[in-house]
Amino acid sequence: MNTICLVISTGLIGIQLDDNALSSQAPDYAHGDVIIRDNKIRYVNGAFDAGYTGYGIQVKGAKNLLVRNNVVEAVPVNPIRNNRCGSVKYFNDKTPAGVLVQGVNEAASNKTYDELEIDAEDALVLALFNRR
Repeated sequence: MNTICLVISTGLIGIQLDDNALSSQAPDYAHGDVIIRDNKIRYVNGAFDAGYTGYGIQVKGAKNLLVRNNVVEAVPVNPIRNNRCGSVKYFNDKTPAGVLVQGVNEAASNKTYDELEIDAEDALVLALFNRR
């Protein structure tokens, strides 16, 4: 497990993989298969500023992206983001308090990705409503 400590600074990103492409370009993937897993991203000594604008994880231009089992302490509401990626899977990324953190696709108007945990909860609720 890697521990990445963020120092209060505007625009800092804990883990960043960039393709240096313009946002209007079609996705010719600069990176192949990318796995980001088992990292702990936090602020030094737990100190943070509400004006912080960086992200915990940001990936651009991966053909296949898997982000799983990361603990991310970050001020932004959506601290795990991707852009111009092909197949993307997020699984079991959480805050230090255990709250699920969903990945966000910046290219699709900040759409969040569904996770297995959310799908299971939805199935349970639907099953309870369908009981007679």
